[in-house]
Amino acid sequence: MKSRYLSLLLLHLASAAPAPPLSSYATRVISTSGVLTATVGLAGPDPSAPPSTQNTTDIPIVLAPGQDSNSNGDISFDFLNITNPQPIRGDLGASDPGPHNSAYDQQNPNTLARPSTDSGDVQQAKWPMGLSNNRLTNAEWARQQNIAVLPAAKEMAGVDMRLELNAYRELHWHSANEWAYIFNGSARISAIDSFGHNFVDDVKEGDLWYFPSNFGVPMAAFDKIPESQLYIFGGTPAPADIEKQNVTSPYGQIPAQTSFSFHFSEEEPLEVPGGSVKIIAAALHPNSDEWNFSLSGRARITVFDAPDAARTFDYAAGDVGYIAIDQGHYIENVGDENVVVLEILKAPQFQGISLGQWMALTPPQVIQDTLGLDDATLEGLTKEKQFVVAAQP
Repeated sequence: MKSRYLSLLLLHLASAAPAPPLSSYATRVISTSGVLTATVGLAGPDPSAPPSTQNTTDIPIVLAPGQDSNSNGDISFDFLNITNPQPIRGDLGASDPGPHNSAYDQQNPNTLARPSTDSGDVQQAKWPMGLSNNRLTNAEWARQQNIAVLPAAKEMAGVDMRLELNAYRELHWHSANEWAYIFNGSARISAIDSFGHNFVDDVKEGDLWYFPSNFGVPMAAFDKIPESQLYIFGGTPAPADIEKQNVTSPYGQIPAQTSFSFHFSEEEPLEVPGGSVKIIAAALHPNSDEWNFSLSGRARITVFDAPDAARTFDYAAGDVGYIAIDQGHYIENVGDENVVVLEILKAPQFQGISLGQWMALTPPQVIQDTLGLDDATLEGLTKEKQFVVAAQP
């Protein structure tokens, strides 16, 4: 007969002095106490057992400013200086006397004590690169986010990598297009397109490159390649003069308008009251999910998944975010430093729909009949797109 119970192993590892060498165990008897397997008589109700007197409500907790108020349903609490954050928001929630990882709770206050504006559930939209397996070689390290760790990211993935001085990213190609943004340092890149055009360029912090998916080449061309993948490896110093590495193609160089690199660091940003924005895009209509990477600061992103689900996620430097094309969202700075976010779309043009602009350009009667907003609120909306909005006093 099959058992109605699942096996359970509970380990309690005691702290003790270092174990003696293996040789000393040859004639030693290790004493034990207690029982190894569960006692059958303990299964089921036991009327004779005394009631538990354990008090789990009287535990020392410190709440973040505003956390005990019912009027702060949508604000983001700061748990960074709270030793033991609690899942409490006003009268909602309760203390947590059980085991938990306070470091995660400190970094994710909007998950532990979710805003009252959240509703239902939204698929996980965050993956910290710090949890990705990091591959180390003698010239680099690299870690990635893919669909295995962030299932929502069906259209795009990302790699965070470091190349040491004079290291190479080996000659390679992808079955997908590749975007790259340089966080710091500089590099020299070289490529060839399907027409035989070639190019070489120096890029630095703030610049980017884009390589489209590769074209077919004869299999015989790879007869003498190394047996194992080099991926990234150490090399010799490149000449300072880039012209010394400019190989002339009989088909000419890749035209500037279709170049694989873009000196984004030299682009002046659009300054707005709440910050600044820089966009690079072609002139076609987009349809795309959004992949983003946090470079600095602390932010929260609320993702709305129609018709009735919304969830707020916390992001810090090194976190990957992924938002599907049909999910409305906003980014809010909740820290004490500037938030810098790199956003990538799988589309030739960056476009977004501003909720405020959408409402301002809709007949007021429609908005009032739908949402019940008063005239003063509608008059505060702007018809211009606001990429970044300054905090209100």
